[in-house]
Amino acid sequence: MTVTECGGWDQTIDKAPIGVFRTNPKGNFLYANHALARMFGYGSPEELLDEVKDIASDLLRKPKQREEVLALLDQHGQVRDFLYEAQAKDKTLRFVSFSARKVAAADGSYYFEGFIHDVTEQKLAEARLDKILAEIQGMAYRCKPRHPWDMEWVSDGCRELTGYNKEALENQTPVYGDLIWDTHAQDVADKVQKAIEKNTTFTLIYPIRTSQGEKRWVFEKGRAVRNSQNRVVYLEGVVQNYNDDKDWYQRERHETEIKNERQNQVLRRAMWWTIIVQFIVANLVILGVVIVKAVEGSISDGTLAALFTATVGELATIMFVIVKYVFPLKTDRVGADLASKGKPKKAKPDGTDGPYPDDFHSGEPDEEIGLQREVPKKG
Repeated sequence: MTVTECGGWDQTIDKAPIGVFRTNPKGNFLYANHALARMFGYGSPEELLDEVKDIASDLLRKPKQREEVLALLDQHGQVRDFLYEAQAKDKTLRFVSFSARKVAAADGSYYFEGFIHDVTEQKLAEARLDKILAEIQGMAYRCKPRHPWDMEWVSDGCRELTGYNKEALENQTPVYGDLIWDTHAQDVADKVQKAIEKNTTFTLIYPIRTSQGEKRWVFEKGRAVRNSQNRVVYLEGVVQNYNDDKDWYQRERHETEIKNERQNQVLRRAMWWTIIVQFIVANLVILGVVIVKAVEGSISDGTLAALFTATVGELATIMFVIVKYVFPLKTDRVGADLASKGKPKKAKPDGTDGPYPDDFHSGEPDEEIGLQREVPKKG
């Protein structure tokens, strides 16, 4: 059928860069433009219409998919972004996104018309990415940039992490935000929002509720993705099981403590030196004045001896403070702890050794990440 015969469609549609079609309910093409013919490996629309006698059997890898589309068109009158597994003229695989509507003709019959996009490269890229991510522990994701974090795509690692399969999370059954423990949901939302505002990555540690009702701690690192207008369109990142990696967290936390301790040492030393220099200068001035007065003979020998002794005594005291409290490098102890790659064990109240007894607090907020931890159960 020519463009003119097909209801007056003009040359613009015939030359459109996407596939445009019209079909009858039996599965025959009434019209196809050049882009659709090229998409399936045919030299022209005429060749496509001549060789494809039945769309379901000649173009689709899964013929039953056409039955699904027809049912949707009968029920809703239109369908959008339906993914077909199709095949080209040379039998190579094609993934196409199909959108169409049901149109009633003047004689009482009806037909379907719509658009087809070739998404083969996108789907093959996703398959390659899924293969890579299958080897990574945890769940990679892409989600909406706001609570409840509707998942647009997740890797297959979601089942091991949450107990839910890929289809369930991508279809929001359940919504990922509902898995986050109630006591931490708001804190997670606040931290993500701050990271979005500052255009930085976010790092989170929080508990989720698995499909079996188990409380599981997870570690998440992600970032916001923006479009050309600098608008946040989605979040992407990785969520990993944190229950099995507490030692890593302890090392990270202890290294932060070491860094803070060294900074405090520098500040304390600067404060001490400021005070000491002021005392030294003041006492030297006093000593100079005493000597000048002694030379002039305007001060008695007893007064001179007393002032001189007091001034020298203060200077000696200052030197003692410098040697005793300022020169010793207290950060050497901190550095030794860092070299050991772990915080020294402390004795529990019962006298036995215990790993990091004060690093986990029941119901108390963690100062570094603002989240709550629980005392690990003995086992």
